[in-house]
Amino acid sequence: MVTWPTDCHAGHCSSLAISSGPRCSTRAALLGPFAAATGLPLVLCLMTPGIAVSCLLWALAGTFTGYQVQVVTEFVETIAPQVRGQGIAIASAGLLGAQGIGLLAGGLTSQFTAPTTAIAAAGGTAVILGSALALIRHRHRPAVS
Repeated sequence: MVTWPTDCHAGHCSSLAISSGPRCSTRAALLGPFAAATGLPLVLCLMTPGIAVSCLLWALAGTFTGYQVQVVTEFVETIAPQVRGQGIAIASAGLLGAQGIGLLAGGLTSQFTAPTTAIAAAGGTAVILGSALALIRHRHRPAVS
């Protein structure tokens, strides 16, 4: 909980930079790599750093969360305007459910391993899923003419 304000601030700054900086095509290309990079600092928690280094690692993880701006933008653009509100509501409910499952999995993991192992496992999962996302998006990107 100590790192939460730092992480949120870093994520907010990242979101502003992503949404106002690069072109839309660049933001789309960065989505997968940023999703993967979000987990890398968490994997380093496996080395059981002290509180100061942990705060820095979590802030670093937060700096890559700006990719979510692009995710929301792409999602909203794919929903027909007449059902957009319903689509966003369903997606929000799904995200809350997924976060709950993630918290449950993290809590269960930390019951049988060190908390740093549970954090590193969550980070590793983010790296794997983000890398898969980057690969899929790279293979299916539209041709630029």
